Amino acid sequence: MLSIFSTSLILQWSLLSLIIYLIISLLKWLQFKFNCLNCFERQSIPGPKPSFWFGNLPEYIQNPFVTLNKWSNKYGSYFGYFFGNRPILVINDRDAIYEILIQNGSKFPNRQKSDVELEPFQSSLLNQRDKAWKHARRILTPAFTAHKMSMETTRQAIDLSVKRMIESMEKKLSKNNSDELLLNITQHMNSVTLDVICRLAFNMNDTDVHEDHSSFRKMVVDFMQQSSDPTLRIIEYFPLLKKFLRFLFYFFGNGKLLQTISEKLDNEISKYYQEKLRNHLEEKSVKKNNRKINILDFMIEQQELGNLNELQLIGNAVVILLAGYETTATGLSFTLYLLAKHPDWQEKLRKEILENFNDDYDYCQFDQYRSELLDRIWYESLRLYPPVISFITRQLETGIDEYHMENLDINITKNMTILVPTWEVHHNEKYWPRPNEFDPNRDDLPIPGNTNVNKNSAFLVFGSGPRNCIGGNLAISESRAVLVALLKHYQFDLIDDPNSERFTPIDSNTGLIKLRCPTVIIHPEKDIWLRVTKIC
Repeated sequence: MLSIFSTSLILQWSLLSLIIYLIISLLKWLQFKFNCLNCFERQSIPGPKPSFWFGNLPEYIQNPFVTLNKWSNKYGSYFGYFFGNRPILVINDRDAIYEILIQNGSKFPNRQKSDVELEPFQSSLLNQRDKAWKHARRILTPAFTAHKMSMETTRQAIDLSVKRMIESMEKKLSKNNSDELLLNITQHMNSVTLDVICRLAFNMNDTDVHEDHSSFRKMVVDFMQQSSDPTLRIIEYFPLLKKFLRFLFYFFGNGKLLQTISEKLDNEISKYYQEKLRNHLEEKSVKKNNRKINILDFMIEQQELGNLNELQLIGNAVVILLAGYETTATGLSFTLYLLAKHPDWQEKLRKEILENFNDDYDYCQFDQYRSELLDRIWYESLRLYPPVISFITRQLETGIDEYHMENLDINITKNMTILVPTWEVHHNEKYWPRPNEFDPNRDDLPIPGNTNVNKNSAFLVFGSGPRNCIGGNLAISESRAVLVALLKHYQFDLIDDPNSERFTPIDSNTGLIKLRCPTVIIHPEKDIWLRVTKIC
């Protein structure tokens, strides 16, 4: 009897303790929630009023591109909103951006944490933080320098990919039995940039990416443009469930695509080691300094030296694939559209190409020639249509609790994430007169190698500061080769008929292409189609 009474008493106290624990936890959470939601108000930082449970998330996720633009116009050079529980400080002011990204870049080395901590993504440069990021960035940077982009292996990968693009376009012209054809420019740009990345980051030299119904290209495009994964939506609203829901994302959501890509890369690495083992004696006779390597070779070499582990190698290769192909492809699609819209600039560039292009077997020669006209057109296109618009985020280094921003006279705390909205900065008339006009003659475009211009720090396509885009040099080399090849062989014209299914819709308010933004990369509302005419 006494034993039963003791057991009952223990159960009652255990239940009471659990209830007390839950009440204390709830009170602590409520205190955290109130403090969090008041962090901007305490400093008189303007912004939309958040709801208690979800912050500004319901309004934001309807259309991030449109919502950020609306808030920027309403609240000015800086404002705060809440992505669920996460306070986001949006900064549009050029001097304040310079202060955070460049002057004090070492204090803000981190990007905002990912909602889904999924490997190998979590071990990539994209998500690493503090000392781990600094170490990985130092190790990987040499693979993306301008010198490395000029090496034979890199040039050959780009050149072969461009030639496959030309072959694909020629087949369609031949099949149509005409020198003129309407072509899906978006698809062709996706194909050529994906081909380059596959060769450099995966050692995949015979993919089907240039075929109309490429399964591999479709898989990658679907992953990048998918914005409605229900698992991610639930995590955004209920972050406490992310440890459980990431398994659903991995096995049933878009994570399955990531797993497929990672497995493909893992197979390629295994093949690489097998091939290296077979050729071991031959490789020993080659001096290491003379061995020409691509990005994957470089990363495997760093793994052998102990500078990268396997997860970091695979994670960074996947990021290079997913982030590297689409941003460049999007930029090239917009550039070709603009050249079709402005035939005078197209003819100027074609004339320069024909006068200086003297090797039909090397489309990369213009990368060394460094045409200022080509670079001006490319950079102005990137300014007008920056492919990535809400990806520049920064957080304080771990161990720093607060930073006082001089330019805005506000305090940034360790819980805040700074967001630099690239589109809004690139279309701010204060920094770029006539922001919606295409003008390659702008004096302050940051043209590579040109030390005579006062470069505008409001150009943010590749980010800025220590955590800028590591693949910027590769994107520039690709764009030069693709534009040289296309303008040498073809003329591009707009499809003028607004009733055509292939007409590119225009925003009547801005005169720019109508856009959508499923993730952080903008896309035309519809794929860009142009009238392509063979000229030589």
